[in-house]
Amino acid sequence: MRKFNVGDESIAKTVMDSWKNGVFGDLSGDRNPVHFDEERMKKTRYGKPIANGIQTLSLVGTAIVDLFTTNDTMPIAIEQHNSFIKPVYINDTITAMVEIIDNPQGTPLKDNEYWVGCKVFNQDTECVLAASFRIRVLNA
Repeated sequence: MRKFNVGDESIAKTVMDSWKNGVFGDLSGDRNPVHFDEERMKKTRYGKPIANGIQTLSLVGTAIVDLFTTNDTMPIAIEQHNSFIKPVYINDTITAMVEIIDNPQGTPLKDNEYWVGCKVFNQDTECVLAASFRIRVLNA
């Protein structure tokens, strides 16, 4: 099995367009008006619909899969911590950056476990999400 090291990193990028927003809402069942109702959102501090935070977080998953997937390995997330810092608006371009980091808890990890630090930025390079994941790499 490949050995992964502190400092290894991966990046994933997408545009959070209205089609993806609608499909995510349909698949997840989350039809919260904050993601779809332009008129109501005009009256809020956000001013317009915002993308689902879990949809934004899923881009982190894309980068984690890219980092840890080889011909004989694949990752699963077994712990996560995240903060939604700023809203992601429909048609924003977001970039998820993930990097293997030292264990923030200071406790020993099991074999094939890693901590990953994650940040998502919008097209204006503003951080919109920060997260950390404990990943277990499976051999298969």
